[in-house]
Amino acid sequence: MGRKLLLVLVVVALVSGGVGGAYWVATLQVHNTFREAKDLLGKGNIPQAAELFEKVYRKRPASAEGLESLVNLCQLSSSLEQKDKSIAFAKDFMSMARTDADKARAQYFMGTALLSSGNLPEAAAAFEDVASNHASSDVADDALFFLARVRSQEGKYLDAKQLLQTAIERYPDSNLIAQIYQDFGNANVALLFSQIPTPTSEQYSVVSGDTVEGIAKKFRTTPDIIREANGLPGSAAIRKGNLLKIEKIKFSIVVSKSKNTLTLLNNGELFKIYSVGTGRSNSTPVGDFKITTKMLNPPWYKPGGGLIPFGDKGNLLGTRWLGI
Repeated sequence: MGRKLLLVLVVVALVSGGVGGAYWVATLQVHNTFREAKDLLGKGNIPQAAELFEKVYRKRPASAEGLESLVNLCQLSSSLEQKDKSIAFAKDFMSMARTDADKARAQYFMGTALLSSGNLPEAAAAFEDVASNHASSDVADDALFFLARVRSQEGKYLDAKQLLQTAIERYPDSNLIAQIYQDFGNANVALLFSQIPTPTSEQYSVVSGDTVEGIAKKFRTTPDIIREANGLPGSAAIRKGNLLKIEKIKFSIVVSKSKNTLTLLNNGELFKIYSVGTGRSNSTPVGDFKITTKMLNPPWYKPGGGLIPFGDKGNLLGTRWLGI
């Protein structure tokens, strides 16, 4: 009896050891696959990294490495335009999220997945949930940014502008801040050249004898802006009783020599930021100036003589010249 019991214990030990050893080997393989995936991701090999992250997630979904793999898959599948997978991974993450931070990220990933699939209404709803209910999360600025992009795609430029303004005020240190400012300026330009009413525009009723040029002079704007904003071709005439959107414009600019930026202001408020070139060796003067010369595709006159035409690699001026 004693020998039989001993034999049974030995068999159990061997089987247990075999199972444990197999589990250990499988765990080591998953760990190595995870490390390889991260290495490939660091080198920019996104398709292969995504493939390995998916292997890790499928084998160990509840592990720390499995969860991190799922987070990476939520991000990478959208960039790879794997629309069905990106939605499926986002749903998985939503079902597994337990903390507020993970719930916010899961909802954000669902928003980006839906956006890449072209489902704007549901994408907007997901981004709105993050922005409203998880404003302190690390993806709240991203959610506001992409919600604004959805609104722009829908032609709701005023909503987009307000969302971007909120992002600028709430998240000045966002890693998306440059893109936020760029989209903010683009929204302002779109509003300027659209029929959408704004707080700085008014409806003007055309009277007998009016011309576009005369109306532009009256409101200190340009005929091109009026025509573009009201869908008037260059040769189209206006008639008495026509209602025109007139934007009350008072443009000014601030140039930063340290940042090489030109900030365009409308009625003293931010309109758009441009990258510009300033004089070398701090030669651009400081002060208040009026623009006296505007030139498209300007030539450059080298110091000491010599003209470099626009388009030549030696021309340092870019596409616009403003003389002060």
